[in-house]
Amino acid sequence: MSEDVEENAGEAAVAAKEVKIEHLVAMVGNMNRFIALLANAGAFADAKLGLADWLIMGTVSSRSGVTSKNLAKTLGLAPQRVSQIVDRLKERALVSQGAQSGNALSLTEAGSSLLLQLNTGLQDMLRAGLNGNERSFFAVERHLRPLLQIIPATKTTG
Repeated sequence: MSEDVEENAGEAAVAAKEVKIEHLVAMVGNMNRFIALLANAGAFADAKLGLADWLIMGTVSSRSGVTSKNLAKTLGLAPQRVSQIVDRLKERALVSQGAQSGNALSLTEAGSSLLLQLNTGLQDMLRAGLNGNERSFFAVERHLRPLLQIIPATKTTG
């Protein structure tokens, strides 16, 4: 109960503060730096995968019947970029595409194994880095959702 009161009090104090463009610049800069650092994490190098590869493989793993077109829309990537990544993953025999199931993508056994290895490495990194501050991770994720909704959707060109 006291944790909820503390969190609500902190949110009220922040809400009373005016949001300035400098805050947005700092937040986007920090998010960009986080993504760049994450993309260079050892787990990605060990798996010989990039961040976009991981996003696509993770989405394919968690969504039955997903196609390249669905991936582009879901991840906000250009369809051409998704096709390039899927082709590269197919060449490495990590992803397969079924002709009879509407071109739905699925992970191969090797793809599932490599994704599990990468996710385990990332989980270990998260656990060590958060070191008991897991609430901050969930707070960031929870508070990002409304921010994503305020930005008007634009058509991605490929």
